[in-house]
Amino acid sequence: MANFAIMGFGTVGSGVAEVLRMNGASIAEKLGERLTLKYILDVRDLSASPYASLVVKDFALLESDPELDVVVESIGGAKVAYEFTRRALLAGKHVVTSNKELVAAHGRELLEIARDKNVNYLFEASVGGGIPVLRPLFQCLAGNRIEEVVGILNGTTNYILTRMIRAGLTFDAALAEAQEKGYAERDPSADVDGHDACRKICILAAIAFGRHVYPEQVPTQGIAGVTLADVDYAESAGKKIKLLGRAIRREDGRVCAYVAPHLVDQSDPLAGVEDVFNAISVQGDAIGDVMFYGRGAGKLPTASAVVADVIDVARNMGHRKALSWEPGGEDAACGTDELKSRWYVRARASVDGLRAALPGLADTLDASFPPHPAFPAAAQPGRMPSTPAQHPRFLLDILPIYHDHERPGNFDYGTAYHGRGHICRAFIFASTMAGIMEGMGHEVDRTALLCGIAGHDAGRERSGADTPEQEAASARLALDLMHRSFGEDTFGKAYEEEFTQSIIGHASPTLESMLLNAADSLDIVRVKDFDFNCFPFLRGGTQEGPKTVVPEYQGLREQLHEEAYLLARMTDPRTQVKDLCAKLAEAGKLETVVEVQHAASDAVIGQLALEKEEDFLAFIEGKIRAHPDMFPLLTRYYLNPLDA
Repeated sequence: MANFAIMGFGTVGSGVAEVLRMNGASIAEKLGERLTLKYILDVRDLSASPYASLVVKDFALLESDPELDVVVESIGGAKVAYEFTRRALLAGKHVVTSNKELVAAHGRELLEIARDKNVNYLFEASVGGGIPVLRPLFQCLAGNRIEEVVGILNGTTNYILTRMIRAGLTFDAALAEAQEKGYAERDPSADVDGHDACRKICILAAIAFGRHVYPEQVPTQGIAGVTLADVDYAESAGKKIKLLGRAIRREDGRVCAYVAPHLVDQSDPLAGVEDVFNAISVQGDAIGDVMFYGRGAGKLPTASAVVADVIDVARNMGHRKALSWEPGGEDAACGTDELKSRWYVRARASVDGLRAALPGLADTLDASFPPHPAFPAAAQPGRMPSTPAQHPRFLLDILPIYHDHERPGNFDYGTAYHGRGHICRAFIFASTMAGIMEGMGHEVDRTALLCGIAGHDAGRERSGADTPEQEAASARLALDLMHRSFGEDTFGKAYEEEFTQSIIGHASPTLESMLLNAADSLDIVRVKDFDFNCFPFLRGGTQEGPKTVVPEYQGLREQLHEEAYLLARMTDPRTQVKDLCAKLAEAGKLETVVEVQHAASDAVIGQLALEKEEDFLAFIEGKIRAHPDMFPLLTRYYLNPLDA
């Protein structure tokens, strides 16, 4: 029979007891003898615990008990835990721990004591929780010269970044959600500032390269400074942001270890590691790349790794593992200054300012930020809307015109293209694109853009292609309402002329006109055949210039396209039956096509034709709110500013 004690009955300690309770019989069968929990050392009152009879408060009882074989240290920290671990080893007890702070700071010293006393000091659970990585690194890969170890080493930060990427949450909102779900501590600094990952990469580096690397030798940057703008830039370049710990063998034998957010290519296996999962990739000269993946934290996953170490000790009682490494020092590690890497730099400046500051990147800037004439300044800009919540008010004021378009007989059942649904969706798309462009350094006159998109179909009297007369009528109606809302002398002649041209044939060369055209196009029949050349941040050159797509924006283009199509499918009955109508047309059943289209249009009139315009906009917005993972861009650039 092998006896062990638990020091510290918190999350991990209680998890060890629970694993033994659940699997004690199978453990005994594998081990060939019973594994018995003899003591629980904890200063708290555990009288209500089912293990109350095992609780002691004096470490000396453990230290002096000749029948106690193994001590599990789950106190945490590097003060009391260090003192008790050192004394337990000196007393001839094997020690198992999940305490990465202790191992990172004092691992070599404690391993030396264990060697002198012919006992084991094991800490598989200190890195990766339940993921078996240290033992394979030390044993299974012993025939390799390890060149690099890199990984996602902290589940809390990986969860936060996942929610920022997939749901468009800010860092603060994602952190609050992680705390609510129990993934983050009340004081999350050890996780979000990178200290937890730093300690783990120190342990991995020591085993992989044979020298002790101290946490203070590892440059560490967390994720608190990561913004949604960074997430967008990464996505536009086909990458994801991950907090990685890296340790690299240098040619001179030193180790370069650091922790920092990285832009990881979406084809890299680490990019697919999401939520609270961890992954560690090891590069050896013989095996190449090998990756260890699983839940990196949690009560039972971590406890399972601790119990595995206890079983290992009990199975090999009297035999010490040759686990050790050489002392550290200034010659053991080097900083990142000597490491050549590609870097991502985020600067807050105008495009002209960037061109002046970075003349060597002029061609790249011209491709990514094609120049556009500025929209004329308003005569009284202080009267114009200044918050995201004020523009929807204009939309709601003009929507009754489109309500009339939906009535039976109007537009020959063309309600999907000219009713309130189209205007609301196009307004949301325009707001989203404006936010994207502003994040890239462009200035967008949101009043011109959003009032234009709200009124661009107001003057229609029939279905079919736009005519200059209809578009001119739309511009007049929009301007009339803008005058009533903001004052007749607010805009001025030059502003109003450019506004009119942005609606009539999208003839204005301004960015606002291009975005208006793009938002309109995203929601009508071209939604699956959208001409991205009219989307300014998806190509280089001026509006009349070469239509060269900027490759870095491929992911952003595809994501916005997908979200637009999904929102139309979820809120527009005509779009919902589009595929069916196409198949019927191929089969020559044209009369059935008409019947299906009429039925869909009747659904617009019945199901969606809510009397209050606020309710109608809320219906569209509600689909986005209910599925933030499906609409990360619309959530980030439309809903989040609106709610703020």
